[in-house]
Amino acid sequence: MAERRAGFTGEYLWELDIAEHHLRAIAEAIPASRYGWRPADDARSVSEVLVHIAAGNFALMDMIGVQAPPDLYPPVAAQGAQRFFALVVQNQALGRTVTDKGDVVRMLIASLSASREAFTQAAPEEHHRIGAFFGEQTSVRRV
Repeated sequence: MAERRAGFTGEYLWELDIAEHHLRAIAEAIPASRYGWRPADDARSVSEVLVHIAAGNFALMDMIGVQAPPDLYPPVAAQGAQRFFALVVQNQALGRTVTDKGDVVRMLIASLSASREAFTQAAPEEHHRIGAFFGEQTSVRRV
């Protein structure tokens, strides 16, 4: 776990440590043979849930200016909502194609690491920046 910092930065990183620890633990504890299991025919499989989390991190970071990994996302020229929806389509495709436990865990860890890096590299005053997110005024913290 990261060294505890004061204020909002410390709170955010502390919460990220907890989420990262739990997600990694569950992703690594589930046997590879169960990554295709789904609780119902219309539910996501284990691998799809974990890829959804990872891909969602990448899409949300892209919205705040951190480019999604080019090895997972082809170039998207569109901006704004069109860009976000193009990333959502790619995220759905990744959920169907990234199914191997090793690939899923690597993608999840990469997305969590990228989230941490983007946050720690941002200036503290950017952590509370107000901006448009899904058509409403909110803070970067909500991402």
